[in-house]
Amino acid sequence: MTPSVAANKSSSHSVEVLKAAWLKKKAQMFAGKLTRPDAEDPDTVNHLNWYQSTGFSKPYPGEKVVRHPRAFANNAAPNTVDLD
Repeated sequence: MTPSVAANKSSSHSVEVLKAAWLKKKAQMFAGKLTRPDAEDPDTVNHLNWYQSTGFSKPYPGEKVVRHPRAFANNAAPNTVDLD
């Protein structure tokens, strides 16, 4: 096996591990909250949306790596009133 093939297999495995971790985090974050808009930390949700859109393989804009969901604090959504 050539080094590039080995690197691709390793990279593919890493992507699958990140994907599984983010999907588990998504299930935890939104459990029982699907009808409550803005119920979660916007930074975490933005990263989740980006990673899902890019196949969990491209870093969030301005970052150098795809971050594991453990890198995010379990911050609650800001407690603000939306007057719209």
